[in-house]
Amino acid sequence: MSLLDNYKHSTEDLYAKYLQFTGVMLEEYDAMEIAGIMAIQALSLYRTCMSEEDYQRMVKSIYDQRDQVKTFND
Repeated sequence: MSLLDNYKHSTEDLYAKYLQFTGVMLEEYDAMEIAGIMAIQALSLYRTCMSEEDYQRMVKSIYDQRDQVKTFND
């Protein structure tokens, strides 16, 4: 049994719902405001769920891969 067998939904399902929610928020709020809130929420979740050492590795990895991030227009 895989760790993923315990999850009711797939990552793809979660991503699709999150994109839908983001689309709704973009109808009312500025993209920069939404992105800032999403970023701090993501970092807060990582910091809550990870050891400090793992968290530091995660944020370094995010920083190191910053040039590989694509826009929504690509």
